Amino acid sequence: MHWTSLSFVRAPVAASVSLWLSVLMLSIYLTCSKKFERSWQGFSLESFQYIPTDLKIKAFAYMFSYGLSAAVSLPDQAKNAMGVSLKLSLLVAFILVLAIGFGHKTWIGFFRDSSNIIMQFTSMIPLLLISIFIDSVLGVISGVARGCGW
Repeated sequence: MHWTSLSFVRAPVAASVSLWLSVLMLSIYLTCSKKFERSWQGFSLESFQYIPTDLKIKAFAYMFSYGLSAAVSLPDQAKNAMGVSLKLSLLVAFILVLAIGFGHKTWIGFFRDSSNIIMQFTSMIPLLLISIFIDSVLGVISGVARGCGW
């Protein structure tokens, strides 16, 4: 950004271009590499039909923490708002972590009954729980940064 003529005004354009270049390079790697010829047969509509169902598991935690981040970004009484928002966000994340951590077999049972899929989902639970906690804090902190002009 500093070495090109894009400057700070065009920083989002530079970030978008770099992300799309990553998508393009990954797509080329997937289609041209011999590693994936037996495991990936291309896109199908069936692979996309489960995306909304999977997103519903974490959508509440994201929306709640990012909604609080918008409230924190207001300048009036920002310190108090940040404390309340962070506590509420952590409380919701803690409840969600408990619900997923202790009831993950029940949750996945609503969508699949295969024991293999349940075992694979169970192996991802620690990463999912850590991600929920980090995302809840990140939403509030990003609101604080936005409100401070960072």
